[in-house]
Parts: sequence; C-alpha cells; structure tokens
Amino acid sequence: MSLINDILIETGLNENESKVYLTLLDKGPLTILQLSREGNLKRTNLYNILTDLENRNLVKRDSVSKTKYIPNSPEEIRKLLDYKEQLLSHAKLNFEIMIDNLNSRYYLSENKPLINVKEGTDGLKYLYNDINNIGKDILLIRSHFDSTREDIKKMTASQIVAQVKRGIRAKVINPIKESQIKEAKTLYEKYDKPRLVEERFIIKPQIILPSQILIYSNKTSMTTIKERVITTIIDNYDITQTFRMLFSFMWDLATPQHNELVKDWKQEEI
Repeated sequence: MSLINDILIETGLNENESKVYLTLLDKGPLTILQLSREGNLKRTNLYNILTDLENRNLVKRDSVSKTKYIPNSPEEIRKLLDYKEQLLSHAKLNFEIMIDNLNSRYYLSENKPLINVKEGTDGLKYLYNDINNIGKDILLIRSHFDSTREDIKKMTASQIVAQVKRGIRAKVINPIKESQIKEAKTLYEKYDKPRLVEERFIIKPQIILPSQILIYSNKTSMTTIKERVITTIIDNYDITQTFRMLFSFMWDLATPQHNELVKDWKQEEI
C-alpha cells in the first residue's frame, strides 16, 4: 500500500488525492458520501479532490448513476509518470540553456569570476554565439596565428558577417609584420568600414601573440590559436575593466604609428 502511495505521490498527487484514488480502486464505484466514510475523508474537500483526479484522468463519473465515481485503469498512472518524465527532460534542457546565465548571476553576487574553458573550434563557436547573443560592441587584440588556419579563417569570416547583421562594431588592435603591410592596406581601404571595424596597426615593436584577446560586455576571452585551440572566457566586471583599460592604453600608444602608416590610404565609402 505504501509503495503504490509513494508512486502516486511521484506523479504529483498529494496524500488525500492518492487515498481517494486507492479507495475507489478497492471499493468503487462510490458516491461522495460513501467515499467519505470508506476513506475517512472530509466531504467538504472531496469534490475538489475528485475534480482534480478527473482532470488527471484517474477517475470518472459512473455513466449510469452520475453520482458515483469510479477509478480509471492504473495504466493512467504510467501516462502521468511518462508525462512528468517529459516535463523533467524539458526542464533539464532549459537548465542547460540557462546554466551559464545562472552561474554568471551567482558569481556576480559573490564577486567571483566565472571561468569557462572550451576546447577546439567548438569553443570558438561558443564564444562567437555568446558575442552575437549579447549584441554589444567588442574590442579585439588579434593574434598572428588566426590567419594561418583555414578552419579558423572561415569561422572568423562567418562571424564578421553575423556581427555586421547585428550592428556589432569592433575596435581591433592588429599587430602586423612588414611583409603584411600590403594586405593590411587592402583590409583597411576596402573592408574595414563595411565590416564596422576600426583598427590600429602595430608594426614596431613586433608583437607575436599566440592568443587573441576579445573583450565584450563584462567578459574577457583568450583563445590560443598557435597549436591547440583553447578558449577561456572570464565573466567578471573588474577583470574585464582591467583589460579594457589595457586595451585603451595599447590603442592610444599605437595611434601615432598607425596614423603615419595609413596617411596615404583611402578608405572606400560604403
């Protein structure tokens, strides 16, 4: 008796609802008065309990007497358990969707950084999706190595299109070699404006960065590209503000050299 009662509780029934169903299963069909006596239950609550059980398809009115209630097949219990399992499955899926947001709120309340580490190109996709979903302008310090891998180049090209569609602007610090000036000129003149990009080229001192740094909203990401692709995303206001200040310092430091480099370059109008 207690085991079946526990199962009924798992379907969402309370103790009185479970008791009513089991009483009908053992004694039914019964009127409300008979049910009150057999189950030792208050009549005032029985109508609402029976209505709830009818809605769950566990009981029904006797088609002949109309005043009596009879139980439906216990197979209906299986259906309720299956339905609850489906709801739980959907809840788990929604939880996986929301977990990063919930963790972010938790760590924000504790003033602790939330750190996500994602490996491979899937990690880079995760980062780009996060940028697109947040939809705020970004700051980027490029790595030399992001242009040496075809898979990364394709992903970056797709991301640029996605950013432009969302109106996301980018400020980019772009360390280049002397041999890359011609390519940089084409990039600056033809592509930066349509891509909503403003750049600062750095030639000297030569900076070889194995990782790119991307700053957006309250998050800072670092993606190693030289060999294995590993993306680390830090969600913390203070840390990101520090990186924003460092980016601003580098931007200002690079501006005179950049302006001298591009003084004769002509950007095409959109």
